Amino acid sequence: MKTAIKHKRKGFVLIIALFATSIALILLLSYISRVVTDYKLTSKIYASTTALNLAEAGIERALWEIRWNGSAFNGWTTITGGHAISVNSFQSLNGQNMGDYDVNVVISADGMTATVTATGYAPNRTVSEGKRVIKVVYAGHNFPQTFSAAGNTAGAIRLGTQGRVDSYNSDLGTYAATKSNSKGDLSTNGSIVLGTQARVYGDARPGADFPFSSKPRGVYGTWGTLAAPLVLDPIPQDYLDGLKNGANDNANIVKGRASDPSPLNGYAFNLGSQKTATLPGGTYHFTSLNLSTQATLNVTGPSTIYVDSGDITLGIQTKINIVNTSATNIVLDGGNIDVHVQASINNNGVPKDLMIYSTGSTIKLTTQSHFFGAIYAPNADIILKTQGEIYGSISGKTILCGTQASLHFDRALLNMSPVFESSGVSSWQEMT
Repeated sequence: MKTAIKHKRKGFVLIIALFATSIALILLLSYISRVVTDYKLTSKIYASTTALNLAEAGIERALWEIRWNGSAFNGWTTITGGHAISVNSFQSLNGQNMGDYDVNVVISADGMTATVTATGYAPNRTVSEGKRVIKVVYAGHNFPQTFSAAGNTAGAIRLGTQGRVDSYNSDLGTYAATKSNSKGDLSTNGSIVLGTQARVYGDARPGADFPFSSKPRGVYGTWGTLAAPLVLDPIPQDYLDGLKNGANDNANIVKGRASDPSPLNGYAFNLGSQKTATLPGGTYHFTSLNLSTQATLNVTGPSTIYVDSGDITLGIQTKINIVNTSATNIVLDGGNIDVHVQASINNNGVPKDLMIYSTGSTIKLTTQSHFFGAIYAPNADIILKTQGEIYGSISGKTILCGTQASLHFDRALLNMSPVFESSGVSSWQEMT
């Protein structure tokens, strides 16, 4: 009897052992399966992440070429409409292959937009998940291009009776010598209103909410609405702060005559009637800038004139002369510009020698005033009174022109760059 019980116990223990072994085997197989699955998933994630990082590296390399290397693309292969490069492998410290990438850069016909497509590959390109594609559109700054108003209002651009918009190229000669009845374009998010006998020798493109009902009389180019809203980038605050807090060369200002009073009162610049002053090349920091009747300010070297919060006021028949083709930037931080009758600014006839940047709300050029240069004032109403003329370009909130006022776009400005970097990526898409 006892022997039988012992055999039963042994049989029960064997069954328990077999049952436990089966459970352990099931758990072990499940664990092994989980480990294998995790390993495969980890491998996929690693391959995908590696490929994505490599695609991003390719994008950054292309953007560096565009931003900082003058789009030279040295060592790249020329393709239709752009450039291409293939980096075959990256090596880690121990010699292990880390993957590779291909990059294509296609540049638009006007040179203002680059489409960059980068494909990153995981090591050896053996895993289907080890391929990632990124497509980026990099848009260049839209200043200076032509005459643009970002305002979304009726009459955001108004051209007065017998007004004229055309173009020329100061690199090739004067306006009279190189005048072209084309390329004088108007564009705005609002409407374009043309006075009697006004002529636009170029395109006139209003905003989508303000289409022309029919072909406008006096427009010699295209007249359809904008394909996309016009956006003017703000002037970066860090650029303005750098000028505000930086050193200046105010001590280098030269009076017309030794006996003349100083035009500086603290940081306020006030040049008296019929007085002359000269700014050698440098950086100048004023809280306001005022030229009284028939005063003349000469700028004789590459300069930046920063006006902090106050206004720029030019009296009757005053002059700002940019001498010896000296590239000058006038930066108005918060104030407005008021140019009186028959004043002239940069009358040497080279618009690319003078760039005006303004965060203010108004720039007014009164009757028969003449301006050679480019104006970038995203928030300003730019007003050109009767018989005034602007040679260069305008980017503002609105552009309002009086009778016989004319806008002459200088095509030489297309090769100019802004003083601040505001170009950037307008879209970033991970394709796979």
